[in-house]
Amino acid sequence: MSDLDKLFGIDKLPPPVDRTQQTLEDGLPVTPDHRDLKPNGQQKDYVVLSVEERAKGFVRPVRRTYVHEKCGVATTMSQSIAETYARDPYFYSGTFGNYIFDSRDVSG
Repeated sequence: MSDLDKLFGIDKLPPPVDRTQQTLEDGLPVTPDHRDLKPNGQQKDYVVLSVEERAKGFVRPVRRTYVHEKCGVATTMSQSIAETYARDPYFYSGTFGNYIFDSRDVSG
């Protein structure tokens, strides 16, 4: 444990992530059509870690807004997606922004 962890009262890391514990954002089971695109280019729905899995703790702070490294545009995401990122920063392979889509462009 680092001195920073001690300073902020973090005494242990959460248990490892169980990536099999997935739902859609509304808590329903994942369906094959969740990746269908809406007219604005976003997916019909998004997969997140289950409420129970997210409740086990986060390895980084929950941030609803982040800035794309390439273009500097801020993207805001739902609470469940933000918590999934905070629980497992490698859960998603891409991002969706108002101006760009780049699967390699998620800044920490």
